[in-house]
Amino acid sequence: MQHTRQQSSLSMVLRVTSGNFLEMFDFFLYGFYASYIAKTFFPAGNLYASLILAFATFGAGFLARPVGAIILGSYIDRIGRRKGLILTLSIMACGTALIAFVPGYATIGLLAPVLVLIGRLLQGFSAGVELGGVSVYLAEMATPGRKGFFVSWQSASQQVAIMFAAVLGYGLHKLLPAQQIDQWGWRIPFFIGCLIIPFLFMIRRSLQETDAFLAHKQHPSFAQILRSIADNWRLIAAGMLLVVMTTVSFYLITVYTPTFGKSVLKLSENESLLVTFFVGLSNFIWLPIMASLSDRIGRWPLMLGFSALTILSAYPALSWLVASPSFARMLSVELWLSFLYASYNGATVVALTEIMPAHVRTVGFSLAYSLATAIFGGFTPLVSTALIDASGDKAAPAYWMMLAAACGLLATLALYRQDMRNFLRNRAQTA
Repeated sequence: MQHTRQQSSLSMVLRVTSGNFLEMFDFFLYGFYASYIAKTFFPAGNLYASLILAFATFGAGFLARPVGAIILGSYIDRIGRRKGLILTLSIMACGTALIAFVPGYATIGLLAPVLVLIGRLLQGFSAGVELGGVSVYLAEMATPGRKGFFVSWQSASQQVAIMFAAVLGYGLHKLLPAQQIDQWGWRIPFFIGCLIIPFLFMIRRSLQETDAFLAHKQHPSFAQILRSIADNWRLIAAGMLLVVMTTVSFYLITVYTPTFGKSVLKLSENESLLVTFFVGLSNFIWLPIMASLSDRIGRWPLMLGFSALTILSAYPALSWLVASPSFARMLSVELWLSFLYASYNGATVVALTEIMPAHVRTVGFSLAYSLATAIFGGFTPLVSTALIDASGDKAAPAYWMMLAAACGLLATLALYRQDMRNFLRNRAQTA
């Protein structure tokens, strides 16, 4: 019986996280192939200008996230988790297909970057609630005392996508000459993403509605949800600050890493891909471990400790890397940053599901997460490129990560100050 339950839980996790896989697979491809996308759709006078245009379009998709969080999040809180997750996958698939098949600037002129922007906006609109919908679904389906472990697979599924994309890219560079990759070969992974969409639809359609949602006899209307958002704006703002550390560090060590390694450190594309693969593997290992630890010791000790550790170590680590760039140094630094990210995120995502009111849990989670991503995380590649260009300091992206960690530290102190006081009081009484 226990074995059957474990199989059922594993099957549920795989089905619900399938859309996360597609989202991060496509996002990572955009980051890794940013230099090719820049030349294809955003030709400019120099590499930095083209990259900034490409990353600005990448970041623009995140501006649609808060809109998606409110509209699609309210839909999920009213209609159900299952139906909402199928809808988000449909919208995401449209955006992915659009980017994969749009001709370049040389063929259709200004229409090319416009269509790419529309594709990114569709992806952002869908992703605005995808993470929230999946996290809330996993939290509501989790077995008692293991909520952190279950919710961690939302982030862990993204790491599988990163590793898969890195392996595809590595194989592509082994099979095709650089000129062919530059002209058309970079599109192949995007086409593969389109080919797996029907399979993802099939497995997500088999999801069951959560008992927690079915237990609610009444579900809020869209107007009631908007009033609840207004009533809980302080909580949503604090949740947004909590997520800033997660989203900035994630996009820094995954989406931006290939461009950083290739364009800034002048390492080979295959070396950058290998580093990214091992970062994804490291994230995949640490996320469930640290989430399980948060189930045992609480969320705030991990968030407090690892946000502080990030503030102290991010710049020294990147300075050591850029002083003498090499594959070994880049791997070491990125694995350290991966450990910091996964340890903080393992506690943060489940914490965000816990602090939001149950009747607007999806929209509250999604809005906080999407605002953090739209304002901070999604523009990490753009900000990192601009910081390096403006300062001449190749370690400058660390400042962005340190600012994000400071946001996480302050939010943890604000949200969990009563828990910290109780902890200190209990320690004093037992001393």
